[in-house]
Amino acid sequence: MNVREEFKERAKRHLPFLKKMVILTIPLFILFVLYSYIVPIYQDYADKKKLSMYAEEGKKGEFGILSSYWAHKPFDGTPNSRSEITAKPYLEDGVAKKKIKGKVYFHPVLATRYALQNWEMWLNTSEHKYYSAFIKQADALAKTQVVEGDVGLWYYHFDWYPTASKAPWYSGMAQSQAMSVLLRAWQVTDKKEYLEVAKLSLNSFEKIVDEGGVVLKKGDLSYYEEYPTKIIGSKKVSKSRTRTAPSKHTLNGFIYTLFGLHDYYLVTKDKGAKDLFDKGIKTLIKDLESYDLGFYSSYDQTVFKPSDIKFRLVHKDNPVIIKGVYLEFNNEDTPFNLFSDDQSICKQDDNWSTLKKGFGKETQEKSTFICKTMPKEITIDSDSNEYDFFVVLASKNLARLTGEEDSNGQLNYKINSNLLARRVCYRYHLLHTMQLNNLFNLTNVQYFKNVAEKWTEYREQGAEGIEILQDGKKSLC
Repeated sequence: MNVREEFKERAKRHLPFLKKMVILTIPLFILFVLYSYIVPIYQDYADKKKLSMYAEEGKKGEFGILSSYWAHKPFDGTPNSRSEITAKPYLEDGVAKKKIKGKVYFHPVLATRYALQNWEMWLNTSEHKYYSAFIKQADALAKTQVVEGDVGLWYYHFDWYPTASKAPWYSGMAQSQAMSVLLRAWQVTDKKEYLEVAKLSLNSFEKIVDEGGVVLKKGDLSYYEEYPTKIIGSKKVSKSRTRTAPSKHTLNGFIYTLFGLHDYYLVTKDKGAKDLFDKGIKTLIKDLESYDLGFYSSYDQTVFKPSDIKFRLVHKDNPVIIKGVYLEFNNEDTPFNLFSDDQSICKQDDNWSTLKKGFGKETQEKSTFICKTMPKEITIDSDSNEYDFFVVLASKNLARLTGEEDSNGQLNYKINSNLLARRVCYRYHLLHTMQLNNLFNLTNVQYFKNVAEKWTEYREQGAEGIEILQDGKKSLC
């Protein structure tokens, strides 16, 4: 048998095997083509079909349609135009988490924020990657909810000292924003699990804090607390501050809860959700003035004790000489001179070492003060008549003071006591005005728009000679 005949004989013997391989390969090739080309095309078609449902504020049966998140909508009511994801959480298997001292924790609000931004990107682009990221966060929220009786909670498993929250703790803001995510996930997937988890979260707004809910009562007012948990006790927040009480009626978190309650009512027409929303709006209308400091909005209603009142004076460029620091108290007619009078009430404290970097030098060697009694007003008399003073507060926020010229041509700088007694933060003041504008769009309550405009003027004009600058990463707010 020659070589050619031998080759033919071998080919004849292997032909059945080769035919089987071809038969098996063809379906695999078809599956590969389907997965690589057809599935993405169908996925894109399905996404666009889902997206068309949200093109207008319409109806899906008896349910209202949820589009972009209320807090993210432009003030003029035009469609959201988000072009990027600004939330940059630590991602583990695609789920937004927080890394603290090498440990990774699930962070409910980070997950909801990341989810809602991906939702809006999906609405704007129809790209499946954003829809997929949104659903992944919704699934994580559904999986991590802890059910206690008829209430579902999302716990934080790390201590949060700025608001004296001891792990495990939960947040009314997280409860609400999670509802906003889950309701959108339910509408776009029809999976009832999302709606059931949202309902368990809603129930936390029916219970007071002592009963495992998020509500604190003050007379006929109902506050939905961002930080409704027990205090840690006397714990060091930083080298300069000991917190012994939780944050009280945090404003931005309270307003965020209202967006979630409104979402729930819009989708389900649940009268209980509408009643909870109306109670929150009533409380906000009656008590919003409590957050107005006359020059800025306050982060919450916490009033620091006199022992917590510390401030440091810094100057924009060079050290200057302070000739006097005069403190006025409600029960005293004569200003108290910190440099020459008895220091039993207020004294200089040079042990406070936290000086914000990058905002100028200390005015002089002894420039940090602590008071046992809250002064009504502080006036700084210095040899400077060219530059503004900057004040580093115990909350690590920075305030710029604009001097007032006296009869001798010298500039005096006044510190409003609320600047020392209340928590004020640039980014949260900005957030408050945005939230109130969006609440106005939601409710048509003119009062919210009026306050938002007033607070915007505070920020732009530096009311009462005080301008709060952008706070740093270590701010307690």
